[in-house]
Amino acid sequence: MPDKNKKLVSTDYPPETAGAKMTTDIPVVHPEETVGQVLALLREKMDQLETINYIYVTDKENKLVGVFSIKEIFQKPPETKVKDLMDKELVTVRARTDQERVAILALRHNLKAIPVVDKQGLLLGVVPSDIILEILYSETGEDILRFAGAYKPDQSALSIQKDRIASLVKSRFPWLLVGLFGEGIIATYLIKTFEASVGAYLGLIAFVPVILYMGSAVGMQTQIIFVRNFAMDHLKIQLIKYFLKELRITFLMAALSGAILATIGLVWQRSLFYGLIVGLALFCSMIFGSITGIFIPWLLTKFKQDPAIGSGPVGTVIRDISSLLVYFAIASALIHLL
Repeated sequence: MPDKNKKLVSTDYPPETAGAKMTTDIPVVHPEETVGQVLALLREKMDQLETINYIYVTDKENKLVGVFSIKEIFQKPPETKVKDLMDKELVTVRARTDQERVAILALRHNLKAIPVVDKQGLLLGVVPSDIILEILYSETGEDILRFAGAYKPDQSALSIQKDRIASLVKSRFPWLLVGLFGEGIIATYLIKTFEASVGAYLGLIAFVPVILYMGSAVGMQTQIIFVRNFAMDHLKIQLIKYFLKELRITFLMAALSGAILATIGLVWQRSLFYGLIVGLALFCSMIFGSITGIFIPWLLTKFKQDPAIGSGPVGTVIRDISSLLVYFAIASALIHLL
């Protein structure tokens, strides 16, 4: 039977891990104890406990074997044994599990706290509800700033808000240069290159914004969803299966969008040729955008980089340039063919 008067001992862990966020001031009982004994423990130790959302059940070696919510002890007779009401299906994390995964597990399983165990299953502590909320707030802020190209790994959302203007410019301007040289210079070069081929069809220029937007939008959707899924289930995700399913989804969306834009091109320009070009270009642009939406973060993880940064300016530039290249290549090919 565990010594409930002895505080669980934790060691030093990296700052953004479950071990660093856990508390050891939690109610711990034995399977053979009764509801009456649990109530007596809570009355005696209430002012010493950090969280009482759940009561944790351990064996004699302090291995976590079950858990039950505090409301259950008020619904059972005092003589009911803990082993008869505890839930044996446990959701746990290791001490070095990233804090974001802890918060995601809590949301997924609708839990107010997540127990932390070692590789033998020994209970080390619990990440309580208030800490989980802090993690969600912190991670959400970081993700938003990272997607915008305004975040560095050694900064927090709060520090960026308080930093001096010169420091903020230094952290953000390099990402804008990526867009300036990527979309400004390369895109201009592409347009200039294909100017002779499509010069007689100036109406095609009017469709450039929608081609760029749709390719980038579907790529961003795919990328953010993939990064989130990877963060939650990076040990379980089957990349090829995931990629093929996402490609099927994008294929349907691209086919519908391409058909709609082709119809608009046909009616607006009164030309089946225009409709064919813009519809096919939009379809290809969206497909390629989806592919890059998975490939970019996957490639970054291979180089042990944060995959979320691929959803920022770099990913946007790659998708926009590829969409523009696809658009003018299709237009040029069809013009020469037809």
